[in-house]
Amino acid sequence: MPKKKKAVKELPQRQPVQYGDTLVIVDEESGGYLCCDSGFSDNVFVDQQRVFLPTQPSHDMMPSAFQIVQRYQYTARKNFEKRLKTVAKDGITKDNWRSRLDSKDLVYQELVADLGKMALERETNEMERQRKAGQALHYGNIIQLQLRRTPKFVTQNKNRAEIDPLAMEIYLEVDGNDGSWWRVLPADKLRLEGEVVTYDDRIVLQSFRFPKSHLCTYRDGHVAHPDVPHPFVRLH
Repeated sequence: MPKKKKAVKELPQRQPVQYGDTLVIVDEESGGYLCCDSGFSDNVFVDQQRVFLPTQPSHDMMPSAFQIVQRYQYTARKNFEKRLKTVAKDGITKDNWRSRLDSKDLVYQELVADLGKMALERETNEMERQRKAGQALHYGNIIQLQLRRTPKFVTQNKNRAEIDPLAMEIYLEVDGNDGSWWRVLPADKLRLEGEVVTYDDRIVLQSFRFPKSHLCTYRDGHVAHPDVPHPFVRLH
């Protein structure tokens, strides 16, 4: 008589996170959502009072809604900014260089050429964004977090954060830069690099520009960028 096979209950599969998805990020220590004040100061903070319900209007989620995109390229932009610095001592900025420089000057012509390369770079980034949309996000991938319906990205720079002199400032940057690159890492040993990131995972966001630094939240709601991996965040 054949032996009866024991029924094995299959665990429900979590939905994979994909490029192009819009999501909210929860600081598991405080229970608050990562938010951005894009209308006034471009600050990034944790709002512990924000609670999302299925019936809530979508526009109420905008301060905490981020879209996942691939790592953008900023080579042409960096070259443009670097070239501007060579004439900055003369009071020339990105807003007045066309009127302050002679169109026959070599620097002027190089800046014009840089603008053309920047336009091409933006077009290439957008094409890559469309190509990546719908593809699964894996641990170890480098992403950018774009505040929904704005051209601004969560970014860190070298300025020290007000809340902690050992941490760096986190803010919103229009179009982003290489400080907007974040590597997605698992927050525990149950997941490995290369595995698919799923919703409700516990993750750590590591700076690509400063690999020893991670996105960090503080009890008073501030977000900074210290040299040690403090509070993981949970994807929802």
